[in-house]
Amino acid sequence: MTIEPTALPEPTATTTLEPTSTPIPPTATSTPNPTATATREPAPTVSPTSTSTPVPPPTATSTPIPVSPEEVALTAFYESLGGAQWARNDNWLSDAPIGEWFGVTTEGGRVVTISMRGNGLRGELPAEIDNLTDLRVLDLAENDVIGAIPPNIRSLVRLRELDLAANDLRGEIPPQIGNLTALESIRLSENDLSGAIPSFVGNLVNLTQLDLSANGFEGPIPSQIGNLVGLRHLNLGGNKLTGEIPAVLTNLRNLDWLDLSNNRLSGEVPDRLDEFSGLRGLLLASNLLKGMVPPEIGELDLQVLRISGNSLTGCLPETMLESTFQIRLEHDLHEVGLPYCNRMDRDALTAVYNATSGTKWPQSANWLSEQFVGDWHGVTTDSEGRVVRLELGSNGLVGRIPAAISGLERLEVLDLGGNRLSGAIPPEIGDIGRLQVLVLADNLLTGPIPAEISLLHELRVLSLSSNELTDGIPVEFEDLQSIARLDLSRNHLSGEIPFNIGNFGTLRVLNLSYNGLTGRIPGQIGMLNRLVSLDVSNNDLYGEIPYQLANLRLDSLRVSQNELTGCVVDVLRDAVSKTAHDFEVARLPFCREIAVKALGSLFESTNGPDWFISTNWMSDAPLNNWYGVVTDDLGRVTEISLSQNGLDGPIPTELVELVNLMELDLSGNALHGELPGQIAAFAALQELDLFENRLSGSIPSEFGALAYLARLNLRFNTLSGEIP
Repeated sequence: MTIEPTALPEPTATTTLEPTSTPIPPTATSTPNPTATATREPAPTVSPTSTSTPVPPPTATSTPIPVSPEEVALTAFYESLGGAQWARNDNWLSDAPIGEWFGVTTEGGRVVTISMRGNGLRGELPAEIDNLTDLRVLDLAENDVIGAIPPNIRSLVRLRELDLAANDLRGEIPPQIGNLTALESIRLSENDLSGAIPSFVGNLVNLTQLDLSANGFEGPIPSQIGNLVGLRHLNLGGNKLTGEIPAVLTNLRNLDWLDLSNNRLSGEVPDRLDEFSGLRGLLLASNLLKGMVPPEIGELDLQVLRISGNSLTGCLPETMLESTFQIRLEHDLHEVGLPYCNRMDRDALTAVYNATSGTKWPQSANWLSEQFVGDWHGVTTDSEGRVVRLELGSNGLVGRIPAAISGLERLEVLDLGGNRLSGAIPPEIGDIGRLQVLVLADNLLTGPIPAEISLLHELRVLSLSSNELTDGIPVEFEDLQSIARLDLSRNHLSGEIPFNIGNFGTLRVLNLSYNGLTGRIPGQIGMLNRLVSLDVSNNDLYGEIPYQLANLRLDSLRVSQNELTGCVVDVLRDAVSKTAHDFEVARLPFCREIAVKALGSLFESTNGPDWFISTNWMSDAPLNNWYGVVTDDLGRVTEISLSQNGLDGPIPTELVELVNLMELDLSGNALHGELPGQIAAFAALQELDLFENRLSGSIPSEFGALAYLARLNLRFNTLSGEIP
């Protein structure tokens, strides 16, 4: 049945219902909502004398039969959302053109806009909304729309703006929205939507606004949001989002508003925020973010900044302290609970000034003034205004180093040398994690070297010389994996040089001189293949100089004024041939010189020129090329085998200088005289064969001291007494 205009004359211009004998069947699109029932007037009685009966004009409470898919959709919209109770429902369900219905805009007879913000809508969105295929704007914000977003919304392929904010929608965002690629703005805030923010949102590449705030969304922020390069407004605040802020957000360089506040986001604040050059609002408050506040934030032209309610550490960048930044900004920095970096550094510098008689410093320009700290004498700052160097050497500092100096958390160079600082080195220095150079030399510091210095993993130079420090070298120093120069000289250090010193792989200069160190020089020092200068002089070290030092290419080697013994082996002698060393002062001869002297005494004492074989003897050839002489890898004589070689004469006492000798075979010769008791000095001797010579006298009791002697042959001599 159709509704046609009547033929009645003006001005009433009413519509009449064509008579029919068949009742109008009810349809799904015309069934009134129980809460908004429209009652049709009773059908008029048709008299025999009239062909039509006038009826009253339709009102907003009458329900005409829709004649187009769009009217079907609007009728369902009206009935499903309680149209009779709307604040305004002008012309709805009347015969007026639908473009004149309140909140509806048409073009060419097609519905392009429905704008019913705050109009008292109550109910669910009808499925028939899919008939509005030309719809470009759907604004139903601030109503009481309930239920789920219908999947039929997929048909609204020309939709540009979707605003369902401040309603009572539930469920997840239907995947069909991912097909609406013409969308430029989505506002679904202040609902009860749940689930994850769908990845298909990345398909909506024309979006400039996405507001999903104040819902119950969970899970991470999908990385696909990084595809929305035209996005200007992104609000995901007030949800239950987790994970880190994805780095791909930096792709959104057109953003002017970013709100991720009141979620459960973790990790650090991204440090590339300066790429958001047009950002006006940054809201990250009330999350689980940690770490430092990126200094780039202070470079943004922000109007709103919210970062409180996190677990941020450190301090606020100095750029945030600038008056121009503060004046234009609505912020919560006072609630963050962090000092400004500049103020934090100022406090630490002020503590140094007060603790070391700053008023008496020869140079103290600008100290404790309102001038920028980078203009204070001896202070250098980085591009962010943080103190990175404090150089007050030879500046008359008197007093103690305050623990508060650890507040200079970006300090890289600390030079307080050449002053009159006293007391202990504060262990809090170990908290200055970026420190690379620490110079406290030439002061009056006392107590042990704090082990906490080993926490300074970037430390390259440590100079504590010329103080009154005591105790040992901390074994924890092996953690100083970047150390290149270690100078602990001229203190009162005791104990042994730690064996793990070989782990200082980057060390170039090691000075431990003028202390009270004991024990042996560790051979592990030979593992320091970058070492160019070694000074362990003027201590109480003993033993031989380790041959492992031959692995080094030293420019300077100082070992004198200790209790060192032995000799310098050939390989070390060759290694230091171009090195400035003090072996002569230390009375450490080269082992070859000792061996040549001892072997020469044997040659001369036993008529060497008449030996049967004396190849290379008393020449410059390597000792292991001398007939009957064997040396170890270090050039030390370990064996002499001259059996039946025409030796004639006494055994010289000088032979005992060969302290590494393990085998001595002079059998079958014409040796005579007594056995020298000094032969017991052969501490390493394992075999002694003097068989068939002309030796006489008593067997020396000192033979009993040869602890390693395993074979002794004295037969066919004229010796007397017992073998000890």
